Amino acid sequence: MNCRWLALALLLLFSLPRAAAYSVLTHEQIVDMVWLDELRPMLLQRFPGLTAEQLRTAHAFAYGGAV
Repeated sequence: MNCRWLALALLLLFSLPRAAAYSVLTHEQIVDMVWLDELRPMLLQRFPGLTAEQLRTAHAFAYGGAV
């Protein structure tokens, strides 16, 4: 009986589709690719008084999803 459960568990384990994920560096690259054209203008539209230092901080926080 235990062999059947083991066989069933192995069958289920190896029949699941492969999952892919982005690495930390890939996430950072995506942030860098869209920063100038999309993210930065969107932030400046929403918060028009942002300083250059605040934009650098926002850029750093955008990397936060990678960790």
